[in-house]
Order: sequence, then C-alpha cells, then structure tokens
Amino acid sequence: MAAKRTVRTAALICVTAAGVLTGCGVSKDKDTKADDKPATPTASATTTAAPPSAAPFAGLTPQQISDKAVEAMKGLSSVTVDFNGKDSGETMRIRAALTNDGKCVSHIVLSGGNLELIGVGKEMYAKGDTKFWDVQSGGDGAAINDVLKGRWLKMPAGSQQEESFKAFCDLNTFTKSFTEGSGGKKTQGSPVEVAGQQAVPISGSEDGGTTTMYVAAQGAPYVLKVKHTGDDAGSVTFTDFDKPLNAVAPPASQTVDASKLGV
Repeated sequence: MAAKRTVRTAALICVTAAGVLTGCGVSKDKDTKADDKPATPTASATTTAAPPSAAPFAGLTPQQISDKAVEAMKGLSSVTVDFNGKDSGETMRIRAALTNDGKCVSHIVLSGGNLELIGVGKEMYAKGDTKFWDVQSGGDGAAINDVLKGRWLKMPAGSQQEESFKAFCDLNTFTKSFTEGSGGKKTQGSPVEVAGQQAVPISGSEDGGTTTMYVAAQGAPYVLKVKHTGDDAGSVTFTDFDKPLNAVAPPASQTVDASKLGV
C-alpha cells in the first residue's frame, strides 16, 4: 500500500526533527518543566452498509472509477486527512489539513508522543511534547523542551529539516500517497455509507494485503476513505474538501529559529 511509504517517511521526519535539537549540544543534565498536553486526533469516519440506489458510476469499470476519483483529488485546493494505523508495530496517527499553496496544520502521534506542525508559505514550525522528543531523541526529551521552553521550532528556509517537514504541506504528494491504491485487478463492492455519505468501495490486492478505496457516489467523486488490511493495517479518511484553512504562523516571541541554535 502506498500509504505505508508515507508512514515510514513520517517516522523518518520525526527522527529528523529530534536531530535538529540534539545536534545543538543539548545536555541531559538540565532540569526542565515541559508542557505535556497531548491532543486527541479526530476519530476515523465509520463505514456502514447503505441502502441500494441507482448506480452512480454506470458503465465504468472499477479501474475507471478509481482513476476518476484520483483525478478529482488532484483538483482539490484543500483537504483534511486523518490517518490511523501502524508502522512496524508502532501506532501512528496523523491529522493534517493542507492546501495547494503550501499551508498546513498537522498533528502527529507516534509512540505515544505528540508533534504539531504549522506551515505558512516557505516557513515551517514544529512543536513536540516531552514524550515525543524523548522517544525520538533517545532520552533527551526533557532537555530539548528546556531549550524550547514551550516555543515552536522554526525551520530554516531551504534546510534539510524544512524540506522534510514540507512533506506534510504538499497537498498533491500527500493525498497521492494514500489514493494511488494497490496494483492488480480492481473489484467493485456494494454501496456503503462513510460518515453519512454514500460511497462505492473499490478494492485491490497486493503483497498479501487488500486496499479498499471508498469513492463518493454523490457530487464530486472524491475519495472519502482508504482502508488497508494485512501488514501495517490502517485507514485514512478525507474531509473538508476545498474548505479554507486558517494557518497562522506563531508570533516571533513564541518561536526558536533552528539556524540560531547552530544547526
């Protein structure tokens, strides 16, 4: 499943984030007062059987329906993505609201730690709790938060760290990784309801797992949900199609420029 590649990329990004600070001579000996107030990501949309209705994609093959949905996703100006799954046994949750002009507001939960991201134009900001920094840095979480003191870490424009984090602000790349589906022959299932909307499930199997894409049967044929069974099982839902995103950079007094930490 393409989503698995995104999950592994996200994990790598998390490690990179910790490296931004641990590479600045942060000491484990400092006393700290970390602000640990993890948020809870929105639950995934439920999927239930829907009453029979006229075929919304009459005359189209499952592959053509899938292609139509992917094409519709490419035309979005914004969307909110909720991912819940596992990577190598580790539970990961991502809630990311993105636009096609580089704005994003994301919340990532990995290994019980929380990371928030804000992207505005070419600037990226990251803020993790002690658990997140602790797990990703190998025990330096408290020391890292002592340096940040509750402030956001601002990524230098054009830096490797900023480029890595921007994966969460690239709407086309991010949505494609979850919607390009699996290889092999596609099959079409009976209509179901996803979060109150009627959808047509399109499934494909690959590498011992099955990926099912739920395509909206009314209005634009957006992908409402993708579910993967097998290794690293998980699901991702898409909501808030083309809704404006209010992404605002933190005030300068609440940020720490990574470039000034010697990165």
